[in-house]
Amino acid sequence: MSKKWLLLLLVLALVAVLTIGCGGDTNTPDEPTVVEGSTIPHAVDGEYEDCMNCHGTAISESHADFDSFADRCLDCHAQE
Repeated sequence: MSKKWLLLLLVLALVAVLTIGCGGDTNTPDEPTVVEGSTIPHAVDGEYEDCMNCHGTAISESHADFDSFADRCLDCHAQE
């Protein structure tokens, strides 16, 4: 009968490990990733209001993971 208890204990331990290890990701898709980007060394209004006019081609590839980043530059980048 001790083999049955050992097997039961082993199965319970395995279930506990799998439950803890496969608990899932705590981030939901609705939560945006917030990072702190570099500072902006110039004005952000007037002719500089649309960051993509000057920086569009340079940052499109590096910012591909940030959904609709073109309208949200100041969410991560602060003006000096």
